[in-house]
Amino acid sequence: MGESTLGRVLDPRALDEGTGARGRVRLEVPAAWLDEGCRIEILVPRRVPCARCDGGGCDACGKSGVLRAPDAEAQRRLEITLPDDCGDAVALRLVDPFGTGLIEQLILEIRAGTASPGVTRIPDPPAPLALPAPMIPWRGVIMAALATAAAILAALLSR
Repeated sequence: MGESTLGRVLDPRALDEGTGARGRVRLEVPAAWLDEGCRIEILVPRRVPCARCDGGGCDACGKSGVLRAPDAEAQRRLEITLPDDCGDAVALRLVDPFGTGLIEQLILEIRAGTASPGVTRIPDPPAPLALPAPMIPWRGVIMAALATAAAILAALLSR
């Protein structure tokens, strides 16, 4: 995929080679959510531990051990879809999750357990209303076909 933007997003090697700030958030969700592959909303904390140094301090986080997510709560809300049947845990890597460029990647480590604070399931949309199948007036269709056949037969016999 080379140096294209899509390649940097989809190629795990390109993601691994990224040198920008990388945060990590660890969450728990009910096991059923991991089995079903549902949509969830996450309120990311204002301060996110640095995934490169595990909070110890490095150049990517300015030696602080943490990265700052946007101040506005609305900007820190993420909606994601969990993969179907991912077992007891899954790790997802989001590129520029807040669209600010401050955090290049956010690693979400999601395990089965009690839903963490700030994590909610997004309800499935209601199923579309099933409309009854249109009634086909078979009796009328059959009568019209018989009338047409009788007219054709009468025309052929009158020749």
